[in-house]
Parts: sequence; structure tokens; C-alpha cells
Amino acid sequence: MSRIRLEHWSYDHPANPWLGGGGAYRDWTLLRSLDEKWSTDYVAAAFDGVEEHKAAWPGTVWIGGGNTPGSARFNWIRGIRHHLRQLQRSGNMPDLITSSPSVLAPTPCLRHHLKRTILVIHHLVGWNAWRNVGPLAPFCMAYEQGIVRRGLHYIVVNRKVEARIHSLNPQARVMRIPNGIDRTLLATVRHPNPEPLVVFIGRLDLEMKGIDRLLDAFAEVRRRVPGVRLEMAGRGSIADVKRLGRLIASHPDSDAICLRLNISEAQKAELLGRAWVFATPSRFEGWCIAAVEAQACRVPVVATTADGFLDSVPDGQAGILVPNQECSVRTDLADAIVALLNDDARRHAMGEVAHAWASRHTWDQLARQYEEFLLETLEISRR
Repeated sequence: MSRIRLEHWSYDHPANPWLGGGGAYRDWTLLRSLDEKWSTDYVAAAFDGVEEHKAAWPGTVWIGGGNTPGSARFNWIRGIRHHLRQLQRSGNMPDLITSSPSVLAPTPCLRHHLKRTILVIHHLVGWNAWRNVGPLAPFCMAYEQGIVRRGLHYIVVNRKVEARIHSLNPQARVMRIPNGIDRTLLATVRHPNPEPLVVFIGRLDLEMKGIDRLLDAFAEVRRRVPGVRLEMAGRGSIADVKRLGRLIASHPDSDAICLRLNISEAQKAELLGRAWVFATPSRFEGWCIAAVEAQACRVPVVATTADGFLDSVPDGQAGILVPNQECSVRTDLADAIVALLNDDARRHAMGEVAHAWASRHTWDQLARQYEEFLLETLEISRR
């Protein structure tokens, strides 16, 4: 029996030093979970230094390349279209394609192959495109609207995106599969920091992840909770890391802020084991794996009401969600963090609820849903 050929297309990849976001990690993890009846390739954008990563990421087809994020995006757009033309000319199209389209690095619409294409939507950028790309925003928003309206099959991670697709494309099949965590995190032994510790882990994208909001709020937290520290960990582009470094250096409480780059999984577990509160005030978010990882380690989360957090953080039970309003979010964020730091009983109770909730979101559980949807889509495409 021949194996089922599946290609996943995404500009992002877990090894990408400029992004490497939770969505890419999720896509890679689910793809790798498929058994031997599948033949899979992860088609992603190459980046400066990719040769050093090829051996560690077998099953990846690297497209394009470039020594800056801009050049890599441009070469990805050209390269993935060339890849599609080669598949079409050779008559060697995969049985299924899963595609994670990005408004900043578009993939082909695949209008002639919609039956065999599943669009994987982590979040919708919408009006936030103006903040990211300025005058190019109308083109990005039009592309996103086209993706939402034209597809036949979708995998999404949160209810808001699911509802949006159903409202604009009522005939589409939409499967909601949340992001997961590594089951081993549930066994993390906590050794809370002696002094209050607020932790952020994630991509060091100041705008999307709201890191500027967190730094502003921390100044107020520090005033109200003596001795509190902020530890941030993650990775990002050289430009983002430099910008964040400047913000920390000019912060009035820079001596209480620590930035750690490219931490390992073991270091992440150790950091979460010491945390009192996990804070992640994103402006927009598809799910936030890091927030669920924190809950797996019995750490309550303070986040915003960005779409993904409405699903990934049980508000008032495993954490506190503050309104995602630019005018008030810094004050609200500080108030929520202070409230948890100053209330041991509430913080510990939330941590236990968080741990129980996170235990229902492990990758092995979600992989079964993923494969079932793939097989259903394959059957439909062959009719």
C-alpha cells in the first residue's frame, strides 16, 4: 500500500531565528506525530545560517533564503510559487497540502487544488496589520480576507477565528484543534524563587507580544512590591533583541530585569518552576503555547483578552485576563500582577487549577484529532 503524501507549507519554521513561533512548533510537532502510513515534508523558508540546522531537522524542504528577514520573505514568495509549478508540471502533487499562510509572507492560493488543501490559521491579523506594515496593510488585509473566504478546509486554534471563518465562509469545514504542551512539563518540580518573580517566555516581538506593555507595567509593580524581579526569555530577530536591550537599559528598574536568549527546554522548565506569575500581554495571539506551559508548571497567568487567551487561559480560575485596550492595559496588567504576588493562597489555588487544565492539552491527545481530520479531508478530496 502506497504511503499518503502530505506537504506542509509555512514561511516559519521552529529553527527560524527571526520567528520560530509557537505556530511553527505546533505544525512541526503534529506533522511529526503521523505514523508510517504517511510520507511528510515540511516546506519552509530558508534563512541565513540554515546549513547548520539541516541535519537537526530532517524532513524539511528549504525554500529561498536570505540574510535578512525581508530578503528571506521575498525569496520565499518567489520560491514557493516555483515549487508549486514544479509539482504541477511533474504531475506529482501531494495527496494533501496543509498551508499556514502569512500576510507578511503569502503562499499561493491553490485555487485549483482547494479540495486537497487545508488552511491552518493560527490567528487573524486584521487591523493590526496597520501597526506591522503601515501603508501595505490594505494589501495584507485583502490577502487575509481572500484566504478566509476561498478555502474549503481549515484547521484553527481558537474559537474567535473559527467564528470569523464561519461568518464569511459558511460552507467551509473548520476543525478547531488547540495547541499542546510536552507532557513532561506536568511533572515539573516547583522551587519558587525566594523573592517575587514575574516571568515572560516567548518570541521577542515587542509589538505582537506586548513586551513594551510589560516593561511599562513592571515599573508600577516594582513600586508596589519591593524586591520583585522580571525575567524574560526567548528569541527574536537581531533588530528586536537590540531594541529590547535598549528598552531594558533605559528602564528605571533595569537592575531588576533579566533577559535570557535561546534557552533550552530544561532551562525553560527550571525558570517556570521558579516563577510566581507568568505575564504575557500580547496585542494579538492565536493561542500562546508558553502560557499553557506555565500552567502545566502550576504558574498562574496574567494575559490580555486577545483572541487566543480567551481559550488558553481560564479567566479567574487559572489566571487573570485584562482588557486588550491600549489606553488602560498597562495599569490593568500591573494591578493583576500585584494582586497575585500579594495573595499566596489565591496564587497557589490558581496554580492547581492551571495544572489540571493544562493536563488536557498534551500533544499526543491533539495528534489524534489532527490525523482524523486529515483522513476525512483526503476522503473528500477523492470523491
